[in-house]
Amino acid sequence: MKYTDQLAAARYRAERDQARQELDRLRKETEAMRPRLMPEGMEWPRFEDGEPVRIGNEVHIENEKPYPNFDMLLESITISSSGFSLTGADCEYVEFGAGERVKRPAPKVLDADGAEIRVGDVLYRKSDGRMVKVAEVYAKTFIDADDYVRPGDGFTHRAPVLAADGRPLREGETVYLTDSPTAFVVDDIMTREDGATVVHLKDGAWNLPQYLTHERPDSWERLEEDVAGASCLDVYCANHHIDANDTSYEWAMARDIVRRAKALAGGAK
Repeated sequence: MKYTDQLAAARYRAERDQARQELDRLRKETEAMRPRLMPEGMEWPRFEDGEPVRIGNEVHIENEKPYPNFDMLLESITISSSGFSLTGADCEYVEFGAGERVKRPAPKVLDADGAEIRVGDVLYRKSDGRMVKVAEVYAKTFIDADDYVRPGDGFTHRAPVLAADGRPLREGETVYLTDSPTAFVVDDIMTREDGATVVHLKDGAWNLPQYLTHERPDSWERLEEDVAGASCLDVYCANHHIDANDTSYEWAMARDIVRRAKALAGGAK
């Protein structure tokens, strides 16, 4: 190593060590000053978990009835010997007693699309489009008007667009044309300027929802395949949503095959 390089390295180490020493000194001074930052008998406002309240934090205020509870964005803090007061960005003003803790807002509950769920919202279940109204909100769940606890990510604010089978259409799911066994994937659901709802499929085609179904359309070829592979009768019944509680799987499957054959034959008796 050249002399100039050695000198530069030595200068770097000296400056680094000096910076570390200065940082340690400042840390010690700050710790020593901390007990003297607040006047005697005063305490900086804190949340319930002990963390200091800072300007820019969002806080939750609980009022006595009939006044509603609310959240506010903190803009200023005033401290006195008897307590402290908080002022919000919209000029809300709340007083607290000495040592009283501040509440944080409840965690937001989001729907399947990432939109916040609030009390009074109308939601639709993703699986079947059922409409519910939000009565209360908790972490990741909400309670509907019938007192059922429901997961937020299983619902959406968007009113369902129903396929020909009566089930709601959603982006990313597999559907079929009502007259074709070819599978497609829903890419997007849009409302045109004329008010008509159309479904964009990932192959680039557009279709009306009434011409789409979640169930693969039946055909003689599919019926033949199902009969040939019907060694597991309970699987056949499960795949075709057949309730065999009142009979055997054999009779349930046989009745369903006859029903399908009649339908394919155009309703022959």
